[in-house]
Amino acid sequence: MKKKLALVCMSLLSTAVFAGASTAVHVDPLTKAAPNQTYWIFTDYSYTVSNDSGAVQNIAVCYTTALCMETPNPAYHKSVHTCDSFTLQPGEVKSATKKTQLEFNYPFSGYCNVNVSTEEFGWVHSLAVGAGKLKVWPT
Repeated sequence: MKKKLALVCMSLLSTAVFAGASTAVHVDPLTKAAPNQTYWIFTDYSYTVSNDSGAVQNIAVCYTTALCMETPNPAYHKSVHTCDSFTLQPGEVKSATKKTQLEFNYPFSGYCNVNVSTEEFGWVHSLAVGAGKLKVWPT
């Protein structure tokens, strides 16, 4: 949970308007799997955004989990990417926590990277990233 610290950004929109955004992401530092077995990478994402401006704001929050993207074989590249889009009225706050799972089944033995991110887009921006490793090894 130590790595599940939220990045907090305060963006100055004008001389009198402020908005707050925070994002967080967590993935296990090491996931172990056996070759030719079905396993999953589990990821937790969260965000909070507040509209302290006097205008309606459009926001998108995207969650990405990428597995083994550095391997030379494109067949091993796995990823899941989803986004939430919404409109915030002045004074409104929205937050959510999401969980994803990325299924894989690899015939090799070795290590590869797990990269995760939560990113807010709109009149404010916030990015949280995390990393882990996948170890595929016979048991």
